[in-house]
Parts: sequence; structure tokens; C-alpha cells
Amino acid sequence: MARRRRRHRIAIAVVWAIVIVVYQVWAVRSGLGPKESVVRLVDFMQDSTWGPVLLVGVYILRPLVLFSAAVLTVAAGFLFGAVVGLALVIVASNASAVFAHAIGRWFGTGGATVE
Repeated sequence: MARRRRRHRIAIAVVWAIVIVVYQVWAVRSGLGPKESVVRLVDFMQDSTWGPVLLVGVYILRPLVLFSAAVLTVAAGFLFGAVVGLALVIVASNASAVFAHAIGRWFGTGGATVE
């Protein structure tokens, strides 16, 4: 059991390391600092039709990378307004819970079975 936890923690650390490296490579190639890259991300999220889809996708994968739901909830309200942000968070948090439950059931029982 302890070995599984260690592998899980290592996998999460690797995912975060990849995210940080990809961000750094993108920032260096674009010639952007942290402030400019955040401004570009916010503009993309607000102006693109893919913004809400990306937020929901990140929210669904959130349990796998141990990211705070509070941060994403506040970001949704900031990016899309109170009403649309709330609607997105309700859908995304429920989908995230279903996804986390399915992953836990899959790995907890050795395979997905419905009784």
C-alpha cells in the first residue's frame, strides 16, 4: 500500500514538473514574463469559445493532479462572471466527482464492475 502511494506521489510530481517545464519553454519562446503570460491566458479564456471547455476539462482532471478546487472556482467567477461561472463550476465539479469516483473504483477493485 505504501508503495502505491509513493508511486502516486511520484506520478503527480512528474505531471507538475512537465506542466512547469512546458510553461517555461512557452514563456521563453514567446518572450513573455509571468505577468504578460497571465494576461494572455485570461484574454484567451474570456474571448475564446474554448475557454469554458478548457476550464471544465482542467476542473475534471483536478483530482488527479491535486489542484485546489477553490482556485478554479474563483477563476471561473472572475473569467466568466458570477452566473456563468457558477453554472460552469456546478457542471465541472460534478463531472470531477464522477471522474474521481470512477478512477477510485477502477483502481480500488482491480477493474470497473457494476453490481
